[in-house]
Amino acid sequence: MSSTFLLLKYLDISLVDVQLYRVDYFCLVSFLEASPALEIFVLRVGTGNLLRRDSVLKDLDKDQLHLWQMPECLHNNLKNVMMTGFSSAKSLIELTSHIVRNALALACMTLDTARGCCRRTAKTGKCQRMSREGLEEAQKALEAVKRCIEGIVPSSNNLKALEPCSQCGC
Repeated sequence: MSSTFLLLKYLDISLVDVQLYRVDYFCLVSFLEASPALEIFVLRVGTGNLLRRDSVLKDLDKDQLHLWQMPECLHNNLKNVMMTGFSSAKSLIELTSHIVRNALALACMTLDTARGCCRRTAKTGKCQRMSREGLEEAQKALEAVKRCIEGIVPSSNNLKALEPCSQCGC
């Protein structure tokens, strides 16, 4: 897909009802490579409120973490990244790491582990409740951000890892 979307500046990808086993989020790097003018990248992942079986934390606990990396491919114009439904999936951590390392103009990255928490529903004005498994996965995702992403984010970048609020609990 090399340079297929030469003028694309905004890319919003929604993955709905993603199966929990071995989803390769890292393959989305090809969209970034094909979009040299890209400034805003939004990834919305709908996996429900279940625990990840492919969590990066399994490898971290065994001291066997090997994140897949591509040769340097700079994304010179990418300034803003938003990921909702962010989880501890290893390939999602790999994608995030790739973006942080290669997006030279990156100013803001928001990783929403709460799947849109605090976005009020029109009828009730309250957050949608998350299941116990969903809350546990959100905590795993926050831990993965702390252990794998925070240390590689330049101080000039604004990294936000959003967690569920007190209204989201069961």
